[in-house]
Amino acid sequence: LTQPFWIKELYGAYGVHVVVFGALSQLNVADTKSSVSRDIEVGLAIARIETRLVDASTGNTIRTYSGRNPLYKSKEIGEFSQERAILRAIDVGLEEIAPAVLDSLGFFDWSARVIRIEPDRVYIDAGQQSGLRAGDILDVYGPGEEIVNPITQISIGWAPGTLKGRIRVTGFFGIDGAYATPLEGDAFRPQDLVKVSQDQQE
Repeated sequence: LTQPFWIKELYGAYGVHVVVFGALSQLNVADTKSSVSRDIEVGLAIARIETRLVDASTGNTIRTYSGRNPLYKSKEIGEFSQERAILRAIDVGLEEIAPAVLDSLGFFDWSARVIRIEPDRVYIDAGQQSGLRAGDILDVYGPGEEIVNPITQISIGWAPGTLKGRIRVTGFFGIDGAYATPLEGDAFRPQDLVKVSQDQQE
């Protein structure tokens, strides 16, 4: 699932916007004895964590981050001190980069997809867990198309299709789905793109 093709499949099939990859790129471990008693083991470790954020709609890496723990924060004493020091070092390394990763998620444009149409209802693949609330106004666009740089052949992103109309969120279903009532327009189709209305954002 690390290849751009499969990442873009996640966007098309499941509406995934961002994929975060993480790896342990460096691990140094030290095992010594306590200054208090030679019978007490002391474990120390340094772990470097590398992460990258991938735009699922294009398969392109947008951000990369690296975090490493200070040696003293991994110190563990006693039985299995080395193993516990490694786990502690990884935890601290993750804590170092977590705020930056979370902040970066705000740069990604939110959208959802129409998944089903009924005479008085439009079902979409995002709900309360995605941040929607009853009464939210959403703009519905055609599926749009992917814009690729003709020279580099690298995907730049997806241009939304024509604005088809607006819908109002009226209820929720399943783990993270919503249904809405049409306000304007009626030519909605499955796979149409849904975004928060510009009027509501203002």
